[in-house]
Amino acid sequence: MAQTGQLREAGGRTGDNHYGRALEHSDAELALAILMLVGHLGQNLHDALVAGADTELVGNAEVLVVCSLSMKESLRPSDVMALTGLSSGGVTKLIDRLEAGGLILRELGTDPNDRRVTRLVLTPQGERAARGFSNAVIAEVGVLRRQFTELLAATEPLVATKD
Repeated sequence: MAQTGQLREAGGRTGDNHYGRALEHSDAELALAILMLVGHLGQNLHDALVAGADTELVGNAEVLVVCSLSMKESLRPSDVMALTGLSSGGVTKLIDRLEAGGLILRELGTDPNDRRVTRLVLTPQGERAARGFSNAVIAEVGVLRRQFTELLAATEPLVATKD
């Protein structure tokens, strides 16, 4: 697992874009190279989140919910469903994990328009996790920016053939 400040460059070699070879090949090969870039970027982002967060709950859905709650006062489970694309059962399991991990609380009866509504709110630990996620991304913004730039550049030939 990479520590903050030590993220891998795409392709594993700093400054070496070995995906560039695919730019001379078929759309299918280019698409595979783009998927590899996305994979490296996603892994590096995940590694940064793990290094920066005070929680083991750093899956995509968990991060989406914690970050969304850090920018809003509360969410309803239906908001989480729309945000994550999970089923009702999947959302329930996700909320259970986040609650068991001490990141969120379920509040029932606090909605002034409908006391039956469950609202999800961050706990102080959840707020710390959201700050940790933010700080991890900020600490690695240089590497992430280079990888986003490489990803965008890799898509140009494919986009050019589709316009």
